[in-house]
Amino acid sequence: MFGLFKKHPNFNSPEDKLKHEMHTKIANRAILIYRESPLKGTMLEGRALVDGINQAKEFYSNRSISISEDYRVSRENTIKIIDECARSVYNELIES
Repeated sequence: MFGLFKKHPNFNSPEDKLKHEMHTKIANRAILIYRESPLKGTMLEGRALVDGINQAKEFYSNRSISISEDYRVSRENTIKIIDECARSVYNELIES
């Protein structure tokens, strides 16, 4: 019932929607990988988060064909968006 009143973001293009959703997916997957890492809680835990971001990027890059078809964005643009989102997640989680 309350889902009816949630605000859903409006996207101007399929690329914008892909950027928004891919950023969220990469961040969530990276944090999940980090939480399951044996490096968590050690001096190398920052490395675990970087590895999580890289693994998430690789995971979605390997699925770029199906992602591009789902969002109706060219494969080249999909790969660029995945790279940009991975860099953005890195900047948010590591640099800040």
